[in-house]
Amino acid sequence: MLQFRKMLPSDLDLVVRLEQECFEDPWPAEAFSPDIIETGYVLIKEDVLIGYVFALMVMDECSLINVAISPAEQRQGYGEHMMTELISLLRADKGIRYYYLDVRTSNIPAQRLYTKLGFKHLGIRKAYYRKPPEDAIVMGLIIP
Repeated sequence: MLQFRKMLPSDLDLVVRLEQECFEDPWPAEAFSPDIIETGYVLIKEDVLIGYVFALMVMDECSLINVAISPAEQRQGYGEHMMTELISLLRADKGIRYYYLDVRTSNIPAQRLYTKLGFKHLGIRKAYYRKPPEDAIVMGLIIP
């Protein structure tokens, strides 16, 4: 059974651990301030945290600043489920219509997922990522 919900402060250790598993240049634990935690949502599978997303919102826009699914759970539809739940929730509860994110040029599976969800390629951020150095593709989604 899957549960998508707001991140709780008690989820922090698991989110930090997952961050380290998923990214070559993970955020340090101290980057997860109370303000950042407040923007977080998590995906739970059978009482295990398997994914998270941080969504910074201003008016009717949302910047998805970090999206992760446990490596052991990737390519099984959980990322799509989490993103679909997030977009539906934010549209209904907060009136969010515009979504933006950055994705590594080499992260083809994530690009495919975002395209499947309706995101469009908006541009490139040169040398956006540090480890390893890489450009980011800026993608956006408009919900009518």
